[in-house]
Amino acid sequence: MKKIETNHEQYAFLFNDYTHSLPIIFSHLNGQYNGELYLDNGKNPKYGILITPFAFHYFCGKVFDSNDQDLIEFLNEFLKKHNEAIFFCPSNSWNEVLDKIFSDKKMIKDVRKSFSFNKSKYLEFKNNIILVSNVKLEEENISEGIKSNWNFLTAKAYVNEKCISWCSSFMIGKGHAEINLFTEEGYRHQGYATSVCVALIDELIRENIIPDWNTWPYRLESQNLAFKLGFEDPKDINTLIYIKDMQQ
Repeated sequence: MKKIETNHEQYAFLFNDYTHSLPIIFSHLNGQYNGELYLDNGKNPKYGILITPFAFHYFCGKVFDSNDQDLIEFLNEFLKKHNEAIFFCPSNSWNEVLDKIFSDKKMIKDVRKSFSFNKSKYLEFKNNIILVSNVKLEEENISEGIKSNWNFLTAKAYVNEKCISWCSSFMIGKGHAEINLFTEEGYRHQGYATSVCVALIDELIRENIIPDWNTWPYRLESQNLAFKLGFEDPKDINTLIYIKDMQQ
């Protein structure tokens, strides 16, 4: 596998089969975050993998050979260096190949819930609620301890000058924004999460950017909030999760 050092965007065509995770993939291809792109070759690539610093990694292109030694060796070396990795792929053929490649490892098969945004439903909801005050839009360039190469917007709710809830558009790509949300435990179910989400989504709409909402199945509160905000039709996105401690 060849590491591509520059101009990741020229290989965007390899990710055409993805209908989810667009801001995650393209925020790395366009240089917002310092991801790593590995391809079978740099001149006429057939497949590859995008490695992100957030532990979400995306196979791309088309592969049909589960005995591809370059791919097998790359993944074995990669997993030796990481305690956890979450893999996504664009097709059933990839799933079949990866099942065979990872057959000697204990992998967790899970799904991510990927929602679609319905602007009309969102506006109807927004026009019939009372939001908390003291919400501010701020620019930041750090998310989960990882530096973005340019600023992104975060809506923050404050109580006594302390931020107790925030919602950020920490990844932007291909006209979509990946949303991240957090509320301090003592301030949940009081309207703060809804208010920061509305403040951020309003700004994204003004900028003609589509908000994306993705979450794990066990995050029921996140899913309920997504539905309330006008997100709908959640699709199950297959994931393969590697945890080093499980291999022993």
